[in-house]
Amino acid sequence: GSIDSSCVVLNSILTIDHEAVADDNDDSKRTTKSSPPSSSTATSSKIGYGSVVEHTTLTCSGGIHIGQHCLLSGVRGYSQQKIDIPNGMCLQMLPLLKQTTPEQGSATTSNSSMVYMYFGIHDDIKKCKTLYG
Repeated sequence: GSIDSSCVVLNSILTIDHEAVADDNDDSKRTTKSSPPSSSTATSSKIGYGSVVEHTTLTCSGGIHIGQHCLLSGVRGYSQQKIDIPNGMCLQMLPLLKQTTPEQGSATTSNSSMVYMYFGIHDDIKKCKTLYG
């Protein structure tokens, strides 16, 4: 893979799962009749010019391609498919907290779920009164 010298990777781990790619290329383990991906494209990875990857822990068996001038923030998980972020896009994963306040004398608890935000770096999201997703 390649990482452009102008990009910033902060507190992040990006991993290509070569074992899963090897399993994908093994015809004896394949249940469909589609041709296996070539190893050069299945394991390719790139972080483009001027991109920022922060607080991300991501494992991918199909390769990771982050275009130029992108932001990848807070993304966590595993993908069996190639991840391809086009130039000028932002992918952010945020926790949504639901806080409940129990009766007096008990501790406050919170539950969380995750939401993905995917938008262009030039989109004016503050101008929108409603975001759909």
